[in-house]
Amino acid sequence: GGTGVCEISGSVPGELSGSYDECGGTLEVDWTYTDDCQRTITAKKTITVLPAPAAEFEEVENMEITCEEANSFEAGSLSYTNGGTGVCEISGSVPGELSGSYD
Repeated sequence: GGTGVCEISGSVPGELSGSYDECGGTLEVDWTYTDDCQRTITAKKTITVLPAPAAEFEEVENMEITCEEANSFEAGSLSYTNGGTGVCEISGSVPGELSGSYD
């Protein structure tokens, strides 16, 4: 707030720390400045990182097969993703479990 030779002003880069993953996390930015009179000021910002969106299965449709086709039907795997990238990505596939009966 001073003027002339009494003015002390400027800017300093922030230091980023913390961590996050697909479940969220916390990042912090710290700023520190020490003037010519050895007086130090600090500021800190906390940033809450929200979890990535939940994954969704790819679309499935009901189907009809013949009795003969049922003899060799295999459930297969189904993929899922949340559309994220990097540490925010949730994706993969899971095997299907076949149940029910026919004759």
